[in-house]
Amino acid sequence: MVDPGVITAFIVNIVICFGLPVGCILYLLIAKKRAIIPVLVGAAVFVVFQLIIRIPLLQYVLPSMPWYADMLHRPWLIGIFLGLTAGLFEEGGRYLGYRTLLKNRSRWIDGFAFGVGHGGIEAITLVGLTNISNLALALSINSGQFDQLAAQLPADVASQIVSQLTALQPLDAYLAGIERIFAFIIQIALSLLVLISVRERKLWIAGLAVLAHMLIDAPMVILPEVFGANIYQIEMFVAAVAVLALVFIILSRRAFRKPPKNNADMEPAPGAPKSE
Repeated sequence: MVDPGVITAFIVNIVICFGLPVGCILYLLIAKKRAIIPVLVGAAVFVVFQLIIRIPLLQYVLPSMPWYADMLHRPWLIGIFLGLTAGLFEEGGRYLGYRTLLKNRSRWIDGFAFGVGHGGIEAITLVGLTNISNLALALSINSGQFDQLAAQLPADVASQIVSQLTALQPLDAYLAGIERIFAFIIQIALSLLVLISVRERKLWIAGLAVLAHMLIDAPMVILPEVFGANIYQIEMFVAAVAVLALVFIILSRRAFRKPPKNNADMEPAPGAPKSE
């Protein structure tokens, strides 16, 4: 039987993954910040550059290459490689999104909205939908209806699903939702950093965003594999990064008080307050 606390955790995680981006979007609508288009572009960038390009490459293309298969056994290398590719694809996607689809949207609130879309669709697709699936499976196990589903699955797969869900502890289950809050904040900060790069016409700032992304993602592999860190220690690291990201989000408003550098394409939309 799946612990009722785990089922509650799945529900809370679903609320977080869907409610956090939806709540931010409602704020943007109510406050009339005219920043919904950046939300959509941010979401599209994640879908295209991560879900459609990078993740399939990692799952279906690179594993057939000897150098990549060898790298999988080297925690430092694979951690840096995965972090670097995540940074290149996501930050490169952000940069292209700003330069092509959001030429007339360079306010702070536009960068914030871009991060809402980017981090929101990430939370929904990678964690929200998974928790919906886990919730359905847990309820079917507890109600005795899982056997009907198990009959359609390989025996080892069905057994693995049951063993994983019944062994899961509530606190561990909650970590998925908590981590999404941290990741959501980090995605907004990175979106603002890349927008500053575009506004200032300084490509090295976008490179800094790629580096920051790598330094955030690489430890997710290196800490447990090399240093034996447990899931709670890893989440403490992510929490610390999220706090720094939140500070950056607040302080970054200063960079948007002056107009973009010699770039007519990036001027704020007509009538939009430049400070926002």
